[in-house]
Amino acid sequence: MAITTYKVPPKVALPTSGKLFLVGDASDGGWSNPVPVPTQEFTRIDETTFGGIFHITGGGSYLILPVNGSWDAKYAVADNSIPALSAGGSFGFNVNGSHNQNFPGPSTDGWYKIMLDFQKGTFTVTPFTQQHGLPQALVAVGDATPNGWANDATNNQTFTRRNSTQWDITIALTASKSYLILPVPGSWDKKYGVEDNSIPAVKLAGVLKPEGQNIPAPDVSGNYKIVVDFINNKYTLTKL
Repeated sequence: MAITTYKVPPKVALPTSGKLFLVGDASDGGWSNPVPVPTQEFTRIDETTFGGIFHITGGGSYLILPVNGSWDAKYAVADNSIPALSAGGSFGFNVNGSHNQNFPGPSTDGWYKIMLDFQKGTFTVTPFTQQHGLPQALVAVGDATPNGWANDATNNQTFTRRNSTQWDITIALTASKSYLILPVPGSWDKKYGVEDNSIPAVKLAGVLKPEGQNIPAPDVSGNYKIVVDFINNKYTLTKL
């Protein structure tokens, strides 16, 4: 007798593209398709969960597309007249006309986190109010980095933005030193660090804290890829 674990299929079909994009007059890009990337691309958090942080225009609506630039498929809602649906509810894949209405956006302008759970077929929309907001740029600075603590607007230790919430950089780090992550090159007014830099584990992964302590470099000097994700404020380092 052989036993195989049964995995419950997601309630909503996952995008075969592995990607999702926000489009609509609630978004900064409006109904133009293709949409602006990377700012209107969702982050894939795990196999069945996607999330994104977006600037929303109050009173508008939106759809979620699996292929940027195509209207052939979309994720939508069945009935957008349901009260409070702008804060969350059920969604589906528009393949047979059952889900063909736009998501209603929040009534107030601002930054919002949109989470999609394909396993349950539900979404949530919550205000994103973190200190310093969502950065539009990120740079590394510190004596652990090649440029040291020199901080000016031409800092070339820049992270690359991958989607609405994720950034990464490949950089040489020196052991026993430290660094910070800044959203405005050349300014010390805002910074991201960690809650407690005496914890050994934060050298390779942890939670970013606005105005936190310096991030300690790994114990071994070398080239590292640093990935930052503001969907959960986590960062990870991988030695290359």
